[in-house]
Amino acid sequence: MRLLLAFGIAFLLPVILVGLNFAGLMQGSTMLRGWRWVVVLALTFAAIATPTPEITAMFMLALPMLALFAVAIGLSVLNDRRRARREPGFGDLDDDTPSAL
Repeated sequence: MRLLLAFGIAFLLPVILVGLNFAGLMQGSTMLRGWRWVVVLALTFAAIATPTPEITAMFMLALPMLALFAVAIGLSVLNDRRRARREPGFGDLDDDTPSAL
């Protein structure tokens, strides 16, 4: 039962991260910047969650979780690019320039 719960949490986390990105609360670059910590935490979580001390079971949980995290980063970066392309580019205007309205 504990392993089933661990797999459920591990596979739901990337969905939550993509949801946060689509809501505009987290950028893909932020997730990309913390990938080293994610690897360490995923391996630690997998080592604690697996019922046996063998490394095979740990990697059977950690590798799909890391692959899904990589897919979540990819989707988030693509969504950030799409969002940046849709927004008008006012970055080149001076702060003191009045608007056309």
